[in-house]
Amino acid sequence: MSNPKFEEVESFAVMVEGTKEPTLATVRLRKQLDYKPSRCARGPYCLDLRVGSHCESRYGLDADLAQAEITQFLLAHSPLCAEAYRLGLIH
Repeated sequence: MSNPKFEEVESFAVMVEGTKEPTLATVRLRKQLDYKPSRCARGPYCLDLRVGSHCESRYGLDADLAQAEITQFLLAHSPLCAEAYRLGLIH
C-alpha cells in the first residue's frame, strides 16, 4: 500500500492571547489527493492543530467541518484571530 499524497491548502501561525510566555498556535490543513470515499471518512481533508508542544490531528474531514474546527480552535486560543479568519483575513 502506498503512502497517501497531500496538497497543503492552508498553513499559518498566530500568537496565543493571555499566556505568560509567548506561545504560537499553528494550523495546517491538507487535502489528500488520492482520497477514496469510505464510510469511515467524511472527506479528504486532514487538519493539524498545534499549541506550543501539544498537537492534535484530525483526519477524514469534509471542507465545512475542517473550517469549523479551525474556527473553534482559534476561538479557544485567540478570539481576535478567529474573527479575522472568519472574515477571510487569515489563510
